[in-house]
Amino acid sequence: MKDLLDRRGADAVLIAAALVAAACAFITTSRPYNLVAVTVGVIVLGAALTSALRRPPSRAAIVIALVLGLASLTKPPWGNVTLQALFWPSLACFALSMIALGFAAYQPSRGWLLKAGVVGAVAAMIGIIFGSGNPAIDVWVIFQQAGAGLFHGINPYTTTFTDIPAGQTAGCFNYLPVTLFPAAAGWGLFRDVRWAELAVPLAGWFTLLWHVRGKRNAVLLVGVAMTLGGTLRVAQQGWNESLVLGWLLIAAVLWSRGRNLWGMAFLGLAFATKQHALLLLPLCVVWRSFLGWRRTAGAAAIAFAVSSPWIFANFTRFKSCTVDFFLNATPRDDSLSLWRFFPSGGQTVLVVVLACAAVGLCWKCAPKTPAGFLLASALLLATFSLVNKQTFENQWWLVSELAVAALALGVVETTGLVSVPAA
Repeated sequence: MKDLLDRRGADAVLIAAALVAAACAFITTSRPYNLVAVTVGVIVLGAALTSALRRPPSRAAIVIALVLGLASLTKPPWGNVTLQALFWPSLACFALSMIALGFAAYQPSRGWLLKAGVVGAVAAMIGIIFGSGNPAIDVWVIFQQAGAGLFHGINPYTTTFTDIPAGQTAGCFNYLPVTLFPAAAGWGLFRDVRWAELAVPLAGWFTLLWHVRGKRNAVLLVGVAMTLGGTLRVAQQGWNESLVLGWLLIAAVLWSRGRNLWGMAFLGLAFATKQHALLLLPLCVVWRSFLGWRRTAGAAAIAFAVSSPWIFANFTRFKSCTVDFFLNATPRDDSLSLWRFFPSGGQTVLVVVLACAAVGLCWKCAPKTPAGFLLASALLLATFSLVNKQTFENQWWLVSELAVAALALGVVETTGLVSVPAA
């Protein structure tokens, strides 16, 4: 098994990431098959942590990952939206992008296929927003109203939101403050927060593409990341995992280029965007070559400084919406996690124990490089998501994105090969 992982660790991680993303995008709530998929994904990430970045994935694994993404499109993201004229062309464009990337894996001399795959993926993400109308989901409505309110000095943490679909969150802005900035920019410029929220992951992907330019297999892997299952739905619905991804990818590239302080700043933005990102704090301390405890403290200080206007404006309400909301949340039977299968009363302890075990495994096994940090982040977030009381498609999409981005960055860190290895 060890020899197999040494040779095929990257293949295993790539296919597992694509499987998790596809399974959770096909049906976004708990089913036996996607619970199996996410469980297998976590096990594979842990088992291949040491070997995944030693060599690039084979072109066969890349094609399998793309096929899994194509399979997820057989259940289009048409729930809770009003379909517009561009919906189906965008879906077709996304599918053609995956097909172009698949051919590019076996046709290295045809660079236009690779470019077409990347450009087509971007066009599909833009088109799906035009083609989906306004999603009937609390996330988008809350971001719209919070972004608009920021222009009028309204504190979103003290706001009760209107026009929220029945049964969804209306009484709390349960996100961290950096989420407000793209929301306000998207609403102010385009009257739709999704445009600015899409701009951030695109900035992350294109920063990574710029960094790995000339390394064809790395560019191909970034294309795979851009076409993973669930990507269109994340853009369509406005989930802020896209922001966390963008900040972390930019930070990882900056660390790779020796811009450690700038990388620290973008890490701080990730910390102040989503509560889940704070789980990465212990990993940051371990990655001493470009982070360590001083720069981790600096990133945390940036997150606190950015958040402080809302923290001090009404601390009780801020804590209620950003901390108590999640700690006191009622477990859901449709969560894409194993929480409900664990013995009652011991779930919280198990979450803490497994998260600590994941940190220990990452500290011992993951390469202490920017790519290793992304891969370790994927494992830690995946472990937490697997046992958390409420986990859904967007969290698993972020895990898969970080894993594939780590493989792309790892190509530059290790081999620097120009051609994709044979299957």
